[in-house]
Amino acid sequence: MRAQALILTTLILTAAALLISLALWNYFSSIANIQGEAALIASIIARESTRIIITKLSSVSVTTDSNYSRIAYQITTLDYQPALTYLLLLNEYPSNPTPLNITIYSMSDTYANITNTSTLALLNDYELTKSKNVLIKPLNSNDYAELSIYWKGILKLHKLYLNGTPRVIIIEVKKSLIRNAWLLILIKINNKYYQVNAQAVS
Repeated sequence: MRAQALILTTLILTAAALLISLALWNYFSSIANIQGEAALIASIIARESTRIIITKLSSVSVTTDSNYSRIAYQITTLDYQPALTYLLLLNEYPSNPTPLNITIYSMSDTYANITNTSTLALLNDYELTKSKNVLIKPLNSNDYAELSIYWKGILKLHKLYLNGTPRVIIIEVKKSLIRNAWLLILIKINNKYYQVNAQAVS
């Protein structure tokens, strides 16, 4: 009986050790996968942050309604390769960022008169997402934060496809609403939107 009990105890202890080893293996494998994914996301963001460039060109009042401003930007990729980006205008950035509704136009001629709506093409391609899915990077910071920390709700992200050549876009916004507003460029990774660049409106 003692021999049988000893064998049974040994089997139980061996099985328990195997279960603990398996649990530890799964735990450390999970950590390794998370760290690997985080490193991959970080490398993509670092690459796109240096590749996608935004430059402010000019700002004018809308001739038909002086309460609105139109601001022209040029967005391009330095390597002239395609990129899918998303645009978001945030007020009071970065202290208390809140989204602003904007209208976005595109034009092929950099030197066109942006006050003339007939020379512009409305960009109406967008995606809706929760603010918790948008990660912004405050100025002079390397850390990302969910926009939902500051503002909660559904966001309209304007989609802009870069085909390798410079794109000129014009945002139209009501002047009285602008308070330290910045135009953010985002990229999408695994259903999350990460800021890769930004440019002040004023």
